[in-house]
Amino acid sequence: MDANGRKIPSQPERTVNSGENGCCARLHRDEQGATTLEWALLLAAIGLPSYYIFQLALATLVGHYQLVTTINALPFP
Repeated sequence: MDANGRKIPSQPERTVNSGENGCCARLHRDEQGATTLEWALLLAAIGLPSYYIFQLALATLVGHYQLVTTINALPFP
């Protein structure tokens, strides 16, 4: 009983595998942050390949520029 004489309801102990009321079940039902995670995964799925494609395209353009510069520097026959 508390200071006012009311009976305090007892709560069952929670364990990891305590069924519906357990921690894992609560986390399974909790969908907070799911949208953020989905957007983060989508951004990673698009952003990472885009970065490497950009790096490849940049290296190719630099190679072509060097080739054209070299050809332009050759003496005219």
